[in-house]
Amino acid sequence: MKMYRVLLAAGCGLVGLCVSTSASAGYGYCETYAPHQAARVTPMFEFPSASNGNIDADFETYMEAKLGFNLMPMCISYGDDEDRAREMAAYALADIKQDMHAILEEGFVAYVAQKYGSGRKSRPAPKTVAESSGRDDTSEAETPAGPSAAEQRAERHKAVEERNRAAQAKYEADLAAVEQAKRDIEARKAANRAAADKVLADHARDMEAHAQQVRMADAANLEYKKQVAKPAGVPNPVYRGFIGKDCAAARMSATNGAGTDSGTKFIEVESEMVGGYCNVRGWSWSTQVGGASRQ
Repeated sequence: MKMYRVLLAAGCGLVGLCVSTSASAGYGYCETYAPHQAARVTPMFEFPSASNGNIDADFETYMEAKLGFNLMPMCISYGDDEDRAREMAAYALADIKQDMHAILEEGFVAYVAQKYGSGRKSRPAPKTVAESSGRDDTSEAETPAGPSAAEQRAERHKAVEERNRAAQAKYEADLAAVEQAKRDIEARKAANRAAADKVLADHARDMEAHAQQVRMADAANLEYKKQVAKPAGVPNPVYRGFIGKDCAAARMSATNGAGTDSGTKFIEVESEMVGGYCNVRGWSWSTQVGGASRQ
């Protein structure tokens, strides 16, 4: 339906499918469309003869000034048939509403009445005394003519284009700011990740240094314990370990196990569980002179 009305509007201008507003004044209505906008339809009203057939331009001027963008206006006159004009205006509004949102544009009727006055015919202004007497008073200044309808439309179109360019520039600037903000966020994330990695690496080095210090301290402490426990005056004591199912069995093995004799002595320095067995380590020596060791 929308496409039909657009084609009808084009047809009215090209081949005279509707009564032309430039031919005569009369009763009629106006309608207009814009992409993604509600259609606008005026009530039936009298086209003033003073408009000189420019009611379409007046409607375009009014709507563009009101909405701020270009439109496709169409005004249809039905001559002196007021009832037919009223009927067709109501039909147009109802027909359009079947396919799209439509608004009754009553403000344009008031605009026309304010601009051209009311009544079917505009009476000519009374002649001045100078005109009646035939006197040519060229000393009186004439009122300069205002811009034409085409000039007004061009100015409006120019203003719309400038607003569109400004909006596009603002959009591009906002988009660039958003993209820069994204880049800044990614840069901060990368910096934070690098800082976190450095902290973790520093912590790992600190932990390893601490572990090394602990190992060195343990080794020094063990060496101290070994020297303190080493039997004095005993020739060639041996620091060795003995393994058993538990530490009691390991200690028993240190004095009664294989390789020992009745004179074997053992001083325990350390013990630990390894793989489910107890390993007892310490100084071992024998006080027996000669004799065989246990097998």
